[in-house]
Amino acid sequence: MTAVDALNARGTIEIAAEVVGGRSALRQRPIISNFQCSVSPLAYDPSALEAVFTFGEAGIPTGFMNMTIGAGTAPATVAGNAVLANAEVLAGMVLFELFFPGVPTFYGSCATTMELRSGNVTCGGPEDYLLQAVGCQMARFYGIPSNIGTFATGAKVSDWQAGVDNAVSGTVSQLAGADMMCGAGLLNGARVFSFEQLLLDCETFDLLRVVSQGFEINEETLAVDVIHSVGPRNHFLKTKHTKAHMRAVWQPTLLDRTPWTEWISKGRPSANDNARAKARSILATHQPEPLPEADRIHKIIADYERSAH
Repeated sequence: MTAVDALNARGTIEIAAEVVGGRSALRQRPIISNFQCSVSPLAYDPSALEAVFTFGEAGIPTGFMNMTIGAGTAPATVAGNAVLANAEVLAGMVLFELFFPGVPTFYGSCATTMELRSGNVTCGGPEDYLLQAVGCQMARFYGIPSNIGTFATGAKVSDWQAGVDNAVSGTVSQLAGADMMCGAGLLNGARVFSFEQLLLDCETFDLLRVVSQGFEINEETLAVDVIHSVGPRNHFLKTKHTKAHMRAVWQPTLLDRTPWTEWISKGRPSANDNARAKARSILATHQPEPLPEADRIHKIIADYERSAH
């Protein structure tokens, strides 16, 4: 999460402390983290830095994220954009660690490129994907976790473009070693949040997660004895090996792999249709467990709302 000024930072910390049982408990087991964005090129907003110091004093993990725009607020080349983006993140982290040594931090990158025909941002395309990989690798070079802007497609709706953008960017972030991937559910360059897109992105992430983990190779998984025992022109449906391993085969929840006739009989639903139906079901039926001391938390929120006016 982010809180961009000291007032909201203090309120956030007070709520989190109430949940875990006090400031000391929160420092020992922080249930929240925070990040602040640079103002490209080469600046930070003063109120954001005040929030950084507030979180740092409480021992809350605080990261720093660049949002450079190639050809706009950063050089047009991927290499130049990456240099500027890296400098901005390092500036924030060095300042943070000078004042709060040992408080965890992380490397955030949502670097992108200007859409030259409109002046907007691309939020998808080869330059953006390369910048994602750079962010992952620079964080790894410095030995700190990375939080990479991944799923915030430039598409206006959950369509083919959104699928391409988020599948490719998700693959790049996974294979480049991102520790955290943000942007799920966002459309139109992070201007729109969609419950439907959130579920589609979760499906995409889950698929990529399994692929990036690879597969185990040992005597059991190679199944040479099973192959010999089944032999030519037979099948593996009844083998104990299949029964033991079939549950590990990845299953989609939104992508449709049903037979053609069954798909027709269901009204030809698309993945978007499935996501919309699932989102509506979750919103209608899900009951989150209440936080402890809920009344006290509501009072904290009300007090800070009054302070803000």
